[in-house]
Amino acid sequence: MNGRFADVMFQARQCAGYTRERAAEMLNISPRTLTYYEAGRQVPDRIVAMMVDAYAAPGAGYYWLSNELYTGRILLPKVNVLGVSNGALQMRVSLRNALQAQERLEDICRDDVIAEDEETPLSACINSLRELAAACMGMEILGTKKSALAGTKADSTRKTF
Repeated sequence: MNGRFADVMFQARQCAGYTRERAAEMLNISPRTLTYYEAGRQVPDRIVAMMVDAYAAPGAGYYWLSNELYTGRILLPKVNVLGVSNGALQMRVSLRNALQAQERLEDICRDDVIAEDEETPLSACINSLRELAAACMGMEILGTKKSALAGTKADSTRKTF
């Protein structure tokens, strides 16, 4: 685990209002073990999941998946955490683009074959859907009051995961 994720989890615990002792108790680990994790030692995936749940920090979980796990880095879209109004606007634009992509996708896939000349438009459709997924995750992070990555106030600060 890198130091950045350790900082993220420390901040998530702080935002949730838990002492190290209380958090360790909730996670069924010793305070010393939690100290090691928050100092940058490797955290088992099961413990990360418990932290995300206990601290109500989906942004921290997304950060873990998209930065700490190789498969997550490949599969998950980058998320920009915007202010509430910017996030809602991004969601609306992404949704409109995804609906247009849906029509193209139906045309491409209706014969159950992806022809060579359909590969580029299919890729564009998939990118539109990934942008929508990223916008949804950004709103999920903003919607969680105690998320360490969303912050405690809605502002226009952009953070990319």
